[in-house]
Amino acid sequence: MTKSKDNNRKCPIDMTVYGIATIVQTTREQILSYINEFATQPDAMFGSGRGKDALLEYLGHSLLMEDDFFNESGFHQLEYPGRWQDYLDDCVVFACLHSYLNGIDLPILDEWSIWEQIRVIEKLLGNPKAENDDRYLADGTDR
Repeated sequence: MTKSKDNNRKCPIDMTVYGIATIVQTTREQILSYINEFATQPDAMFGSGRGKDALLEYLGHSLLMEDDFFNESGFHQLEYPGRWQDYLDDCVVFACLHSYLNGIDLPILDEWSIWEQIRVIEKLLGNPKAENDDRYLADGTDR
């Protein structure tokens, strides 16, 4: 695989580790861009001059509120496409910033574990059948 193709490879980030019921797609190139920005830009460039920690706190709070909003109705994504895209973009920024500040890996899913995370998301959304629902198997098959 060439470097260009590798950088454009889709990377699903598991936002459930932050209590946010979504998996957001991004590219390796976008992740590296954010990490580089956090590593090379002065702290005062972020969070309206308050720094990276303040930005992380703000994003964490606002993403939880947006998550609630979009989970109220599946139609909200269609009714508010700009807001939905901002939410997804902010999820990527939050995950990258959290990873950078804490020195931990991003929660990137491989294709087989996505199905298990769908079950976790359904549980977060209150689906009582999610625990015993075998539609989503760990091997990625769908019954």
